[in-house]
Amino acid sequence: MCFLTSGSVDAFICSGDEIWDFAAGMLIAKEAGIIFTDWKGNPWNGKDHYLLFSRPEIHSELVKQIQDLQ
Repeated sequence: MCFLTSGSVDAFICSGDEIWDFAAGMLIAKEAGIIFTDWKGNPWNGKDHYLLFSRPEIHSELVKQIQDLQ
């Protein structure tokens, strides 16, 4: 997540992780303006393990590309 917020990478896609695996990074990303949703572009519900974190300008395109992978 820190690489994402620093601009070193464009997105982070995860599946099967638990909240404790990315909670701190999620906060850092949110504060930096990174968008995170499930793979279908829905706001995170706190339970879903299929998450997409990305820069706002590419988020919708990434959702189109991965939304059917679940």
